Formats: sequence, C-alpha cells, structure tokens
Amino acid sequence: MEQGQNSMTAGGKLRIVLFCALIFWCMYLALGYTFEFSGVLRHTNFIDTGEINDIYADGGDITWAVVLMGHTANAMIAFTMLILFIGVSLVTLFFSVIPTLLMTVIGLRKGCIVSTFEYTLTNRLHTAGVILSLIAGVIVTKFTALIPLILLTLLWALVLHIYMSKLKKKAEEGLG
Repeated sequence: MEQGQNSMTAGGKLRIVLFCALIFWCMYLALGYTFEFSGVLRHTNFIDTGEINDIYADGGDITWAVVLMGHTANAMIAFTMLILFIGVSLVTLFFSVIPTLLMTVIGLRKGCIVSTFEYTLTNRLHTAGVILSLIAGVIVTKFTALIPLILLTLLWALVLHIYMSKLKKKAEEGLG
C-alpha cells in the first residue's frame, strides 16, 4: 500500500494516541512531584542563625557554638531535601521508563510501517509536551521550584527520546 505524504496507518494513529497519553502521564508525574516539592520548599523551617545573639553559659559566650549548631541543622534539612529529590527523580524515572519501553518494544515491533508524517507529528507533540509541562509547572508551583521542574521535565523528555529515536529509525527504513 502506497502511503501519501500526510497519511498514517491505523497502527500509526494508535501510536500517536498512546504517545499523547504517555506525554500526559509523564507530565502528571513531573508536575505532581514538583508541586509537592514546592510545598516542601515553602514550608521548610530553616533556622535563622542571624537572630542568635549573646548566649552565655556559666559566664562564657557560647553564641558561636549555638550558631554552628543552627548551621548544622540547616545543612541536615537541605541534605534531607536533596535525598528526597533524588528519590522523587528515581520514582519519576522508573514510572516513565517502563511505559516508554513497553511502547517502544510493542508499538514498534518488526514489520510495522512508520511514515515520515507520523515521526514529524510525534516529534512536534514531544516538543509541545515539554513546553506545556514547563509552562504548567511554573503556574502550578508559583515560581517556587523551578530547578526541580526543569530537571524532572528534562528527565521524562530524555526518557521519551528512547521512543523517538527508534521511531525515527523506523521512519527512515520506510523511505529506503
């Protein structure tokens, strides 16, 4: 069957719909975890060590020791938040890699026909999904967790690149 420039097979249409669902799933993961992380950032109680003045015990000034303990507590809070973010990143990675690999293995099995139009449309949907995720994340988090938003969006965008590279390879095979 000869394919026109803007036509897709039924399998191609199904792959586009599943890819859109996969983009929304990954956006949901990234936005949800970023929103939760922004709440943690907003409500974290760091110790204001600048307010610690003139603490004496048995006639000696121990202000420096109390300030040092405050800085140590702040470092422990920051380290805990870093561990939390690494855990969230691993969860996001796991829950986006599994459906992407399933879609790549099952959706692009041997003998499937991929048109260049399908690849172009999928590529544009991927780009639009990344942009939409970043814009929605900025709105949802109110500019409080931009670095986690960018990193989690980049994480799922790179994971979906697994599917995109295989799709491009299949589209190039179809031309030859």
